Parts: sequence; C-alpha cells; structure tokens
Amino acid sequence: MNKSYLFTGEGNVLNTEPEEVEPVEEVPAHETTSVPEGSLADISGLLHKVVDMLDQVNERSARLTEFERELNEREAALNARELDIEQREEELGVGIKKTV
Repeated sequence: MNKSYLFTGEGNVLNTEPEEVEPVEEVPAHETTSVPEGSLADISGLLHKVVDMLDQVNERSARLTEFERELNEREAALNARELDIEQREEELGVGIKKTV
C-alpha cells in the first residue's frame, strides 16, 4: 500500500516503486518455534480488521473528494457572482459620474 495515499488520498493506492526489503537470516529448522493455533486466528482477525479499515478509508476519501468538488463548484459560482456585481458597480459608477 502507498502510505502517501493512505494519509492524503492522493496518488496510487498501490506502490509502484519496489520497496527495499531487509534480508532475513534463515533460521535452522531445529531453532524455529511453532506458532500456537490461536495466534493464526488472531493474525487473520487483525488482517480482516485492516482490510475493513482500508475500505473505510477509501470510502471516506471518496466522500471527501466529492465534497471538495462541490465546494469548488460553489466557489466558482460565488466568483462569477462577485465578478457580475463588480461589473454592475462599474456600470452604475460610470452612469453616476456622467450625470454629475
């Protein structure tokens, strides 16, 4: 996963650049420890939670993107209204100066 995407919602969801991975020393078979059966279930449960959280992040990101689009549309409309008002003020100002 792209960490920048998780924090900002920008860029690709997946990393396109390979990450540097530290080499792992091989452990002889007689030194390995077995994983208790419950631990695998715990890990699986945690992975499901992570996936659910990523889904929530993606959903919130989509909502924020939509909200930002709506705000940009409102801003553009306000800017257009402001420009129209300034033009009307200039027209009225010119009309008043001509009559004086």
